[in-house]
Amino acid sequence: MGVRRMQLLGAIWVVVAVTFSAFSHETDAHEHCRPGFATCHKGRSCKTRVSCDPQNCGKCGVKCPNAAHGQGKCENGRCTLECQWRHGWRDCDSKKGNGCEANVDTNPNHCGTCGKVCPVPLSNGIATCSKKDGCGIQCDAPFSKCGTECLNLQTDTANCGTCGNACSAPANGNSTCSGGTCSVTCNDGFMLCGGECRNVDNDASNCGTCNNSCSAPANGNAACLSGTCSVTCQDGLKLCDGKCVDLDNDASNCGTCNNACSAPANGNAACLSGTCSVSCQDGLKLCDGKCVDLDNDASNCGTCNSACYLPENGSAECSRGECGVN
Repeated sequence: MGVRRMQLLGAIWVVVAVTFSAFSHETDAHEHCRPGFATCHKGRSCKTRVSCDPQNCGKCGVKCPNAAHGQGKCENGRCTLECQWRHGWRDCDSKKGNGCEANVDTNPNHCGTCGKVCPVPLSNGIATCSKKDGCGIQCDAPFSKCGTECLNLQTDTANCGTCGNACSAPANGNSTCSGGTCSVTCNDGFMLCGGECRNVDNDASNCGTCNNSCSAPANGNAACLSGTCSVTCQDGLKLCDGKCVDLDNDASNCGTCNNACSAPANGNAACLSGTCSVSCQDGLKLCDGKCVDLDNDASNCGTCNSACYLPENGSAECSRGECGVN
């Protein structure tokens, strides 16, 4: 009787325990937790913070997954992705499936921040991005960076040898860049003189060759004809030994070139109407091309060619235009 009673009492406790357990579980399952909390673990009523638990985000059992270069986080009951910001990773396309896909330290399409695109050169290079310098350009060899372009400084006439060094082309010529040095080629019929393309056939400053300047004399004009200097004189003048002279009154070129009028002692030569003439100083008379004093010249005493008689053992003299003997 004692054993049976004990068995009966044990069965009653089992029923009570099961009933209490069922009641307790039903109570936990339907209990009302404060916002942001839930009962996700048996025996821990309203202890799970579903507002920020990445293993139970929003409700029990919802796990926030990790992704490339990022860790799953729970914020306000919603799963988010925390990127490795210190290493430059960002979720720029807002697609959770590929994680934090862009590194703003190195990605030229998201340089420094999402959506900042670095300029790409038109050709011969690529855009770059660095945490220190931001956007940049990497040019292919043998090109060099000039602004946002990759140029060949060895052959580019607008950037010859260095960026911005433009080769200028003179009139009648073309500029070239070779080996990073500017040069000029002239059109046919022209010669490079002092950085300019000159026609040496008719350029009076470069006649026949560079720097051969045709000089113009007084009262004349210089010209270059077929590479040879020439001079034209003003009306009424004649070119004599490179000078423009008046043959009517030029004592060195009287009537014709190099016909010089000679002046006797005590006289002056002149050219009148293309003919040489001589004038004597005051008190003198021109006799046979000489300027003489008729008052005391024994060969021309009183008049030209009137010579005083020369006596034996004496000398003739002329005084006041009259002959005498001394």
